[in-house]
Amino acid sequence: MLSHVIKCLYLAVLLLVGCDKADQQHSVHKEEFLAFGTLVNIVIYGESEQKTHAAVKLAMEDFKQMHQAWNPWGQGMLGSINQAFAAEKSIEIDASISELLLRSRLFNKTSHGFFDPAIGSLIKLWGFEESELSVSTPPSSAKLTQYLARPPRLSDVEESDLTIRSINPAVILDFGGVAKGFGVAQVADHLKNAGFKNFIVNAGGDLQVVGSKGEKPWVIGIRHPRDNGILASIKIVGEDSVFTSGDYERYFMAGGKRYHHILNPKTARPARDFQSVTIVHPDAALADAAATALFVAGKDNWVSIAKSMGVQQVMLVDSFGDVYITPQLQQRIRFNDDARWVKKIVSLQ
Repeated sequence: MLSHVIKCLYLAVLLLVGCDKADQQHSVHKEEFLAFGTLVNIVIYGESEQKTHAAVKLAMEDFKQMHQAWNPWGQGMLGSINQAFAAEKSIEIDASISELLLRSRLFNKTSHGFFDPAIGSLIKLWGFEESELSVSTPPSSAKLTQYLARPPRLSDVEESDLTIRSINPAVILDFGGVAKGFGVAQVADHLKNAGFKNFIVNAGGDLQVVGSKGEKPWVIGIRHPRDNGILASIKIVGEDSVFTSGDYERYFMAGGKRYHHILNPKTARPARDFQSVTIVHPDAALADAAATALFVAGKDNWVSIAKSMGVQQVMLVDSFGDVYITPQLQQRIRFNDDARWVKKIVSLQ
């Protein structure tokens, strides 16, 4: 599974650092490391290799600490929180978890519940908590029905003065739908505070862009959800983030059907309408959460949820491979073949 992620990220990086050899030798430096179970790639323009290396070393420590603290199945802060919930006990939390929880509550509200990080027990029921998938069959309908009889919700979690508890012991918090965005934004802020003006922080193909590549824009590749290639690219100058949720990231096949990790908290089953959803927005955490929420919301609800969450630049690939895109993103994006890929331009006005 990790080799698949690395391949996807490599395809994006080909576009990110595409420039002449002189630029690569003198102005563009990139380093990569593993974090959050994926390959993190940091590309910095216009700084010395020594300064870049020092900055990446600090970023690697940031990601390492975040991964340890936010791993729902580990021994860090979030793992301890989930153990306390199961034991029906209160527990003190740190500021990073409190901020994650605060933003998650907002995204949960604006997504009308399609984004809900309280579904860790459902993720575990499906077997998607493992770093390397070993599951090959879906859970029984009886188990899913039992789960839905009292489904865990983020509203079950109560917080007061950095102390939290859950009124439902089945709640397992898993911030996988927002943690990468939150972490990427945090590292980007640290780089900006250190004086870096032109860079990209890329975590498994989800990324935040700051500045430009000299007089050129950064060029970001958006992965095709079924082919091992690029579906489209977007040029970015300034500050923006690009996040994609796809059914190709973690899945297993059973009976000729794909069962992926993007679960609908309202049905306890994988969302079925889309192959991928891409969001472009300056707020990386919002882009991350919205990509998940719109994927789960499906064809009937994604437009209203996009409006509610405040995202306007959206591209969706449906289960048939047709592309839907908003005018705000359509103006910026370049497809390999526009006539072939764009099925419908959908206005959010």
